Amino acid sequence: MSVVTRPFLIWVTIVVSALFALVAAFGFLRIIVQVPLWLGTDSGVSGVRVLAVVVIQVARILFLLAVTYAAFARPRWGRLVCSVFAVLIALAVFYAGIHPDPHPLFAIRPGAEAAGAAIGRLAMCVLFGIYAFKMLLGARVRTYFKTGESARLPRA
Repeated sequence: MSVVTRPFLIWVTIVVSALFALVAAFGFLRIIVQVPLWLGTDSGVSGVRVLAVVVIQVARILFLLAVTYAAFARPRWGRLVCSVFAVLIALAVFYAGIHPDPHPLFAIRPGAEAAGAAIGRLAMCVLFGIYAFKMLLGARVRTYFKTGESARLPRA
């Protein structure tokens, strides 16, 4: 059995999804701490809304863990899950590139700094667009997931 090395896109997917899962887990902890305050008598937050917030956060964590697992274990559904993750990340980056923060952390002066910031946003959009495209239609990713399926097939 030959050892198939993971393509760079898979490593990017593993690292980004694992970091997002970690952030989502800390967000879940924050939500759990807030639930008693939200369910208080004078909070004004309905129980349905609290349940929806908890369920959505759990779904985020499970999706990100599924992406990380799929990138490692290469199940049949792995390419689909990783492709959906790549497209969602690319859409988020495109949105952030089109709608920059009106109050950035560091003030951007008009002129060269503003042009550099615009080029940086454009570069991020292009890079994540390429990432999503390669994850959807790339031959290396397709081969990576197909070799995972064929490695588990019974031999006659």
